[in-house]
Amino acid sequence: MATGITKSSTLETDQQSEFIDTITYKVVSRMPAGLDPNPKTSPGGRRQIKPRKMQVSLPSRSAINKVYNVYLQEFDNYVQFDLFTRTNFEAEEFIEWFEDFMFSYTGLFIHAGVGQIDYFHRLEDTEITKWRTGLSVRSVRYYIRTQKLLEEDEYKIKQIKVQLLQTLTAPAELETYQRALTQRDAWEAVKAAFCDNS
Repeated sequence: MATGITKSSTLETDQQSEFIDTITYKVVSRMPAGLDPNPKTSPGGRRQIKPRKMQVSLPSRSAINKVYNVYLQEFDNYVQFDLFTRTNFEAEEFIEWFEDFMFSYTGLFIHAGVGQIDYFHRLEDTEITKWRTGLSVRSVRYYIRTQKLLEEDEYKIKQIKVQLLQTLTAPAELETYQRALTQRDAWEAVKAAFCDNS
């Protein structure tokens, strides 16, 4: 739980104390992004299980002969916001204010990197009476699509040397070549045949 937004209101108590209206949030569920046109209405559909490679290979910041590939993984999140205040009347005003706030700033959230944010549904109103001062609670859930970017470094291939062994047709020559490829010398033979030693 984390406090996201607060607004203050003064309570009429024996000792004039200040109560701060509080909003907390929690992630109810997080799943790989759905591939169906409307993942909110088809939760059991196909999903993007693995990150997908974006069609870019950018120069690496750490080495000249490297590039890094960017992979994108998307998630469908259902986030519940709980709003705590003193009275039912204040709670209704608070939830209306919060829904207007989320609607007004959806564009800003998307600009900041959130893939999509939609109102999902409002839950049953509750009252907390276990403390001396009771609280009215309003809960609302939003569907939020988030994205995670992953980087993977790769070395650039400078040159590939290909040597065709068409001349080794005689059995004696082939036997000699195969003997040269022992376990100890196999890697050196591959390097000599295919890698750039310059």
